[in-house]
Amino acid sequence: MVDEKVIAPVGTAVRPRKSILLLVLLAGLLVAAGGVLYRQGWRPGGGPFSRQAISAQTLSDEYGLRVNLVAVTAVGGLVDLRLKVLDAEKAKRLLQDTGDAPILYVGEKGTVLTAPQDNIFDLLNGLEDGGNIFLVYPNTGNAARAGMPVTVQFGDIRLEPSTLK
Repeated sequence: MVDEKVIAPVGTAVRPRKSILLLVLLAGLLVAAGGVLYRQGWRPGGGPFSRQAISAQTLSDEYGLRVNLVAVTAVGGLVDLRLKVLDAEKAKRLLQDTGDAPILYVGEKGTVLTAPQDNIFDLLNGLEDGGNIFLVYPNTGNAARAGMPVTVQFGDIRLEPSTLK
């Protein structure tokens, strides 16, 4: 067996391999990206949250919507979200595209529940003053149970947490 040694002229340092340098650079980039995500309010179990939650009163005053119900239904298989449209014009500003459709973050881990696309399409095309919006979310793995905290988020606007019925 041959014992290989790196021989360098006296007074010079042996350069680290490119792969080690690349690993250090990548680790630095990951730390920087994590810092940016943290400062923007990203939650590991959930998703991007706006920096401050709005109240139910702010939702109705500024966005023309009121949450009437967030409940586990169908023997635990679904989560039912019911919204009242108080002002359709204000609500349209909040629900401009499918990316603004309500997402539910359930429990301490922030399990994400999203409504099926056909429900979302109907939501965006039928807003009327005094109307109701009914969205049904699959309760994947029975992640949501009555009494758990739930946060409703519209795009980058989120409500203060409430309790699942």
